[in-house]
Amino acid sequence: MAVTEGMSLLQAWWAAPIGQGASGTSLAMSKFSPLVFVTHGITPLGYAAFAFTLGVTAGALIQRTVPDMAVTLVLFAAVQIAMPLWIRPNLFTPNHTTVAIGRDISFSNNTQGNFTLATGSLAGQLGAWILSSGAVDAAGHPVSTAPSACTQAMVNGAGPSGLHCLHCLHCLHCLHCLHCLHCLASHGIRIAVTYQPASRYWAFEWTETGIYLAAPWPWPGTASGGSAAASPEGPSEEKPPLSPFSPAPH
Repeated sequence: MAVTEGMSLLQAWWAAPIGQGASGTSLAMSKFSPLVFVTHGITPLGYAAFAFTLGVTAGALIQRTVPDMAVTLVLFAAVQIAMPLWIRPNLFTPNHTTVAIGRDISFSNNTQGNFTLATGSLAGQLGAWILSSGAVDAAGHPVSTAPSACTQAMVNGAGPSGLHCLHCLHCLHCLHCLHCLHCLASHGIRIAVTYQPASRYWAFEWTETGIYLAAPWPWPGTASGGSAAASPEGPSEEKPPLSPFSPAPH
């Protein structure tokens, strides 16, 4: 486990200049990204401890090398998939906010006036983990159909595939896209965002590591291979030693 943590720290040190160089570009990755989170901080220590515990327990219960390894690999992979998808996002209650249509958004629409809006960042929340985002109306209700006043702009601006440019406020030449967005914003359309603040990063690291470290250790008796349970005659009673004055058994 110490080697695992040492390798993790070495990898983080090596990748730090690359992350700084990519900052502010499309290549930049959030530290909450599944590929980044599992290789930085202290979580690799928890993963190593959990894998070791899982392997020892499987070995003690199954007692066959190849099946032990297969079971350990399958269970560990399943946990690694479940953690970032369903467990990690809910370790802490996420924050909710509503923001105006601005920069760093994704926008798509079709000729029927249907559209989607999403954002990849929050002003004043640098590095926040965006869990979900979508368009809402002035009352805060989810919306996917443009107001009638904006439908014509949708029809005029939709391309052959029905998709508009992504991050469209960066595409200043995309006039139809901008027209659509301005029309939506003028009718109270905003973006509702569910997110985890960047300030919770180390809370996530410590909590997830604690979960792995608190995983059940091998059951009592399994380390010896369960020899007592395997005895066909059941547990034997220990007999007291014979006294030199006792009569010899027949």
